[in-house]
Amino acid sequence: MVSKQSVSQLTRNVVNSDCCLLFQHSAALAADAVTVMGRALKQLLINPDVFKDTLRMGDVYNNGTLGIDCDADPLQPWVHGKEIIDSLKRVS
Repeated sequence: MVSKQSVSQLTRNVVNSDCCLLFQHSAALAADAVTVMGRALKQLLINPDVFKDTLRMGDVYNNGTLGIDCDADPLQPWVHGKEIIDSLKRVS
């Protein structure tokens, strides 16, 4: 016969181990995401002129205009968005 105390202890151990596994998995996925993003950006920066027209004298330009207008209607995607997505897809 299993006592209430042993069931309670077993339940605590399972919950604690699941919690630790969840954090370990989350940390591993976050580390992988940072690694993939770093590799993708490194691939883009092989060409030093890739952001030449976007970053000028400390200012950010998008599609030739100063800044990124979040209230534009219709919204304008960032000029390098597709390049970044394509670079992410090429990371192996």
